Amino acid sequence: MDNDRYSSVSNGVSGRQGAGPAGRQAQLDTAYAHKLQDAHQARLMALRDARVQEPQPGPALAASTSTTNGSIHSKPPPQGEPSSFDIIEKPEAPEEPGSVPPPDEPRPGDGIDPSQPPHPPECGIYYYEVTITYGKRDDTTIGVGFSTKHVNLSRPPGWEPESWGYHGDDGKCFNNNNSGKVYGPKFTAGDVVGCGVNFNAGYIFFTRNGDNLGAAFQDVKGKLYPSVGLKKYGEHVRVNFGQIPFVFDIDGMMAREKRRIHDEIWKTSPSSLEIRIGGEPVTMNETDLIQSLVLQFLQHDGYVETARAFAEEIEAERQALAIGNQTVGPINVRDDQDATNRQRIRRAILEGDIDRALDLIDSCYPNVLEEDDFVHLRLKCRRFIEMVRRSAEMRLHYEGKRSNGADGLQAMELDSNGVENGNWESMDTEDSDLREQVEQLEQEMLEYGQELQAEYRNDPRKEIGKTLEDIWSLMAYPNPLGEPKVAHLMDNKNRATTAEMVNSRILLSLGKSSSADLTKLYEDTSDLVRDLREGWTGCLFLHA
Repeated sequence: MDNDRYSSVSNGVSGRQGAGPAGRQAQLDTAYAHKLQDAHQARLMALRDARVQEPQPGPALAASTSTTNGSIHSKPPPQGEPSSFDIIEKPEAPEEPGSVPPPDEPRPGDGIDPSQPPHPPECGIYYYEVTITYGKRDDTTIGVGFSTKHVNLSRPPGWEPESWGYHGDDGKCFNNNNSGKVYGPKFTAGDVVGCGVNFNAGYIFFTRNGDNLGAAFQDVKGKLYPSVGLKKYGEHVRVNFGQIPFVFDIDGMMAREKRRIHDEIWKTSPSSLEIRIGGEPVTMNETDLIQSLVLQFLQHDGYVETARAFAEEIEAERQALAIGNQTVGPINVRDDQDATNRQRIRRAILEGDIDRALDLIDSCYPNVLEEDDFVHLRLKCRRFIEMVRRSAEMRLHYEGKRSNGADGLQAMELDSNGVENGNWESMDTEDSDLREQVEQLEQEMLEYGQELQAEYRNDPRKEIGKTLEDIWSLMAYPNPLGEPKVAHLMDNKNRATTAEMVNSRILLSLGKSSSADLTKLYEDTSDLVRDLREGWTGCLFLHA
């Protein structure tokens, strides 16, 4: 019965009130119509009041909760700060048959904030859980899953493209459709539903009350955000991103995935690989491969004596393990003059004696510095740094002696035998000599720096200018040895870097590889792990 009917009934009896039974019936109909109208208006007022009192979503969780469906897309919590959130769709309100409130207006905070990063695939497996704290039993219209930031939030997870969801009212899973496929049991108030994505294997899985329901979607790609959809009034969920322990054993799943990947890696045998050491193809087991790589590294970098001792130890070990008439041949260690020369040059650089290193290079490999002037510049800059180091050390020693001499002045004045005069004369002479040495070294350092500046003043290469600027910065500090801003220049590691550069350049001039096989293997492995980190999520389990 509509309002027009109510009006027609009222007009039809207005002139016949009290006229027998028909009039009394008309009066009853009119009173009943007014009562229905009042009840209808009361229900509409209740709906409007419910909309005014509707709670706003928290600022930490992007949410959209329309009358027909609510979806929340969580922003990943900061590193080391997992969070949980309570999401309430609507407070309870009277149901009005056939009456649907207008859709909610967009509110600040709805949707996904593009400035928030999605969950990185490098985590290997990402997982969160949703506890349904309130909802009508056997009539829960809540969806749990993942979505990208391009998904329309007015529909449940899984009904839109780039959206995957598991729904509680029918137990189906959905991806870009509203028909779904049979997947798992229904869930309702009191259940804990988990949703995870295995980035390594590329599938999404769900759990219910700690039980893994298996893979729901395969070949999942994209930048994913957790997504929860609410539809009915009063539905209330708590989302746990790790602040409290999960019901499902996600740590056990991570451990199993790690073991699976490690088992796959260890199935690869070095004997099945094409291996070349020193340019020669070899077939060997894992132990022999490692020993050969270390031995070749020692010879390549000029550690001849260490390489010989290592080879003798390997040979003795193999002889001890020989069975029956099995013979073990000697291990060849190339004791060439080039290795000895490179070892002497390396030692000179590591000891800070750059003048001796330059003399050895000029005598043994006269063309090296002419062919690579940047290596030559690095050696010259290293010489300047060593001069700064010696100057700073001598000045500290000189100032320390002067301080100690002043402290002993009173004791020397109390000596009654006259010896103090001789001590003072000796101390004055030593101080004077040390002061002259410091001043002379500082003068040589300044003159050498001016020579470098004049030689490379017009060089247009940026790396040359940057290298010179770095060493000039040493002059800004009275004690560069204790200054953190230039510690990398004064550190012995800088000596080692220069020695490696010189050694590699000498090897190239001899037609040999500039890097040892072990060094190249390490560099290739580092590059591989970096590529895996960017394109294959299983690399997480290599470090776990």
